[in-house]
Amino acid sequence: MKQVAKLLALLLSLTMLFSFAVSCQPTGEENSKPAEISSETASGEKSEVGSFSENSSFEAESSSPVEEEGITYPKKNKDGGYGLVTDEMDQLCKPMVTGDFIQYWYCRDWDREKWLLHLNQLKAAGITSLVIQTTFNVSGGWINQTAFRHDLPTSAVSAGSDENPEFLGLLLSCLKETGMTLWIGLGMNDAWWGEEIFQKDWCLKEAEFNNLVMDEIHRNYFDEYREQIAGFYWPYEMYVQNAGLEENWAAMINKNLDHLTALDPSVPMMFCPYISEWYVKDHDIRPEDDAKVWKELVKNTRFRDGDIFCPQDCMASVDIEIERVVAFLVGMKEAVESSSADVKFWLDMENYASGSLGVFLAQLDVGSRLAENMVCFSYSHYYAPTANKGVYYHNAYAAYVKTLEE
Repeated sequence: MKQVAKLLALLLSLTMLFSFAVSCQPTGEENSKPAEISSETASGEKSEVGSFSENSSFEAESSSPVEEEGITYPKKNKDGGYGLVTDEMDQLCKPMVTGDFIQYWYCRDWDREKWLLHLNQLKAAGITSLVIQTTFNVSGGWINQTAFRHDLPTSAVSAGSDENPEFLGLLLSCLKETGMTLWIGLGMNDAWWGEEIFQKDWCLKEAEFNNLVMDEIHRNYFDEYREQIAGFYWPYEMYVQNAGLEENWAAMINKNLDHLTALDPSVPMMFCPYISEWYVKDHDIRPEDDAKVWKELVKNTRFRDGDIFCPQDCMASVDIEIERVVAFLVGMKEAVESSSADVKFWLDMENYASGSLGVFLAQLDVGSRLAENMVCFSYSHYYAPTANKGVYYHNAYAAYVKTLEE
């Protein structure tokens, strides 16, 4: 682990830069594009390398309204903003994250002691909710990995499936002990990033797996851990595109939402689409065009009151001008507001793309004017003491959060 003095010097120098490269992905897997044009890895992280333009109005220079443990708010322009449309918007939430994503492969073998240590570290950083990205995986038309107790039909589960039946119960028990909540991720299939996504029948088959698993999780865990379960997370990530995929996505989501409504209408579902750099650049998609796609999705999807539309913020993770990224997010927000249901607009703030805490704070500042709440990908993987950047980033961000609560 680097010494605090060296990290402080690095932070202050990095926050003077306008551009930076995306850090390495945690899985080490090769990157691909959706349907041969995907920007996601099998783990769900974007693979696109991006940077802020040196001419961008989104500055990351240091000033000192607040400075503690090496954290400084990024410098704003002379008008007190970033030169973005959000400058004129009221703040809707504090510029901090209250929830965090963690990937199953990363924590699948943790014992109670490690979970309790990790969860209390998250709480120290103001995080009270965890999102486990997936609890099962599908491949070749079968469920081939599960992380919960179940009696799934043998027709749905492959022989030799990777079973970890005590994982979810242990996690929920630790969350109960620490007073935190959990969004339970459903399933994922790597074929989502291939041609299958254009086939409605394939999409509906994937939705059937989700329905089977929701039944099992509800039956096995809701009686004991109802207060700890915030809802379900839908891991199949939608993205900015102009290929008409919103029709298939709406059909797939409706199959899951209708089933969940019949099972337990009080349980919300969260969705986290993202901005595909490939589609935006190679197809010259404008934010106003993209907004129509999301409005079409919203119109044709039976969202319920309390469901969460939580785009990945993409401010530092795609090579698109920050002004355009924010315009895409504004379009998504307006699409959600067109729903007849009370769908919540949150943001999934990405800290993996920058070595600079100052830049992440700027993302949070901008995001707090768009979203009712913000979660993160991923404090657990990148800022927690067990992550790559070690205890310094945790202590510094926790100190920043403390200043917001004073």
